[in-house]
Amino acid sequence: MSGPTPPIGELWHVEVPVSETTPAVADGTIYLAGDGLTALDAASGEERWHVDLGRTYKSSPAVQDETVCVGFEEILFAIDVTKTADGDAAVRWRDSMPSDEITSPVIADGTVVVASGDSGGRSGAIHAVGLDSGERQWVRTVDAWLGTMPVVEDGQVFFGTIDGDLFAVQLGDGSDVWTRSLDARFFHTFAVADETLFAAETGGLLSAFDAATGETQWSARIGRPTDKHAEVIASPVAVDNERVYVGATDARLYAVDRERGELVWDFWAWNTAGSPPAVVGDTVYVGSVDTTLYALDAATGEVRWEFATGQRLGRATPAVVDGVVYLPAGESCYAIAARGEVA
Repeated sequence: MSGPTPPIGELWHVEVPVSETTPAVADGTIYLAGDGLTALDAASGEERWHVDLGRTYKSSPAVQDETVCVGFEEILFAIDVTKTADGDAAVRWRDSMPSDEITSPVIADGTVVVASGDSGGRSGAIHAVGLDSGERQWVRTVDAWLGTMPVVEDGQVFFGTIDGDLFAVQLGDGSDVWTRSLDARFFHTFAVADETLFAAETGGLLSAFDAATGETQWSARIGRPTDKHAEVIASPVAVDNERVYVGATDARLYAVDRERGELVWDFWAWNTAGSPPAVVGDTVYVGSVDTTLYALDAATGEVRWEFATGQRLGRATPAVVDGVVYLPAGESCYAIAARGEVA
């Protein structure tokens, strides 16, 4: 995969009822969650279908083959994208979770994994559901709110709580591989690469853990808090072969050496870099609350191009597919491409 090369321009943009969630792109179709689930033609932005499932603010869709999974309030839906009629998509199954809200689902090895929690922050759980059957396979409960969506890698599920607990459990049955309790607040999604778990806590500590044992490999202080209570980490973690990337409330995106935990560069984005960064090839894409999407050189942090939407960019990671960046912003979705691709 690769993104657009400058000069860039707007391929299309459409008004669509989206929320601050990341789009899923597959087989020429973009799936967006907000007021229901909407499918757009990736080339033109034209609506293919829409199904009214309620309103979601946190759950991004996940797609595999002909099924899209997404959470609306406390219900996990599986949608068969081949069975559309009169603009409605066929609901293959739904699973109501005993919670107030659920996170974005992850699909791995025929299993849908999703985190749930109550709004009071008293409890949470990880649920594993069969993708084809919709049957609950296992549930792992914890006595704290789950601030992160689960990450699945090599048959294990990783997640954390706002009380500072880290968990690795088996994808097959939910049994513990290891757990750790730290003086931290995990509110943002982790990343796993090459048997290493990368996690950022809201106080500003970015850490690398051995994914097999949970042992700490290194920790690095990130951000510039204005007081001792400042929450300086603002975004989930992204990783490539050499660096780890995370945004902070001091309006900077930080790149840290993946092996040593040393700062490589930081980029000032004028306002909170709250959009989860996306790394594709040698480019990092990050949105700022200042309404601008930045494409940065992954090695140096230099700006390759920027695109102003005029709308606040929230917590949606841009999707980069076949030279096009798909970006939800406000109540719109933008497709950004190289100028030669723009009609």
